[in-house]
Amino acid sequence: MKYVIIEDEEPAVRGLQLLVQQARPQADFLASFAAVKEAVQWLSVNPAPDLIFLDIHLKDGMGFQLFHQIEVPSPVIFCTAYDEYLMEAFQTNGIDYLLKPLDYKRLCQSLDKLDALRVHFSQQAGANVEVLLKQIANREGTSKRFLVRMGKKFFAIEQSEIAYFFTMHAVVFLMTRDGKKYQVEQSLESLEQQLPKLQFFRINRQYLVAWKSIKSFESDYGSFPVYLDPPTSETIRISRHRIENFKKWWGS
Repeated sequence: MKYVIIEDEEPAVRGLQLLVQQARPQADFLASFAAVKEAVQWLSVNPAPDLIFLDIHLKDGMGFQLFHQIEVPSPVIFCTAYDEYLMEAFQTNGIDYLLKPLDYKRLCQSLDKLDALRVHFSQQAGANVEVLLKQIANREGTSKRFLVRMGKKFFAIEQSEIAYFFTMHAVVFLMTRDGKKYQVEQSLESLEQQLPKLQFFRINRQYLVAWKSIKSFESDYGSFPVYLDPPTSETIRISRHRIENFKKWWGS
């Protein structure tokens, strides 16, 4: 097992290394990073490790930014002193969530879980880690398909294909990342409850958007236009009472 540690406290890195070495003597420690930027640079040019240990609060921001900046095919074990990010962790590649100070027995359980998942899915997914993670995500309910229609035909759209949802004349539509529009037979309120809050945000009454579809936004004399990809035919604005939460969400 080859692994990396993303953690901004050096004593915590050394302590975790010792625990992993004790639990898995054959494990190969590849590198550690104190910041998201450093981890993104390394992961962009190196083969994906078998496992990532990830802290949530890092030197340059939240560990969740990693998933916004790069595709992460590796399973992740979160190691943090905060318990309020549990749901967000399992909306990513998280397979377990360990609270500091780390406990040897609890770490062993996490590594055993990873081994068991690999064995369980190996018959279907082989050694392909990315396929394995998709299978795990489906099992945990974090990957979802949405039923849509175009005319008389119905389709199933994967969550990863969604750019945003919007309402027009009391009808809800889904816009895909490649610019296709479909009708959805659900309300925005219902969709908002189903979608992972780390990846989707209700910017106003009409739009529920995916993080990856936002190009930029502006502060224009108390108004906050936001620019999406695919682009919209009209200027979309973030509600004033949502702007602070939007800033925290988009930057986390």
